[in-house]
Amino acid sequence: MIDERPQRDTGFQPVHEDVQRRAAQFTSSSYDFRGNDRGILDARRDRYDGVMSLKTWWRGVRYTGYDRNGNAKYLAGRLADPSATAVEGIPAAVRDEALTLLCDSFDIPVRQIHHLRRDDELMAIYRSLIGPRSWDQFEFERLALALDNLPGRNFHIADVVRLKTVEDVIHEVASQRGLDLPDRIHDDP
Repeated sequence: MIDERPQRDTGFQPVHEDVQRRAAQFTSSSYDFRGNDRGILDARRDRYDGVMSLKTWWRGVRYTGYDRNGNAKYLAGRLADPSATAVEGIPAAVRDEALTLLCDSFDIPVRQIHHLRRDDELMAIYRSLIGPRSWDQFEFERLALALDNLPGRNFHIADVVRLKTVEDVIHEVASQRGLDLPDRIHDDP
């Protein structure tokens, strides 16, 4: 249906009905300016907004779990205190071996080894180092391999799920070394 209203003389030819229908289709609320269905585009946009927006991606690329001096941000503001990781019945040498193993696996500077505490959760340390990124440096896998390389019983990579805190890692290294200790590793997955 052609518009019968008087037209101003703009030098353009009158528009055919087919062209008007297509123009109305593109200007309707369900299509974008290219003629794509907005419902599909909105679904795609919703799917990728939280996962791969440019801002989130750039934050992930720029994020670092370390301050400008190379210290782990998670341990910032803590004083070095070897007694904070002391576990009853475990010698200091075994404790320090476990903490060194943990620091090597999680890329925590060795100078911050005594900034860790017994009740520090491994997932909290991991999240502070990874941040908004969707990739990691295989921290838990490296921890499992390091525990497996210790003399003693075999440590399977699936056993790392039972390790929740720094104290659990200390107990695991002590049990690998043959120290008779009560089992303190959490059994819940």
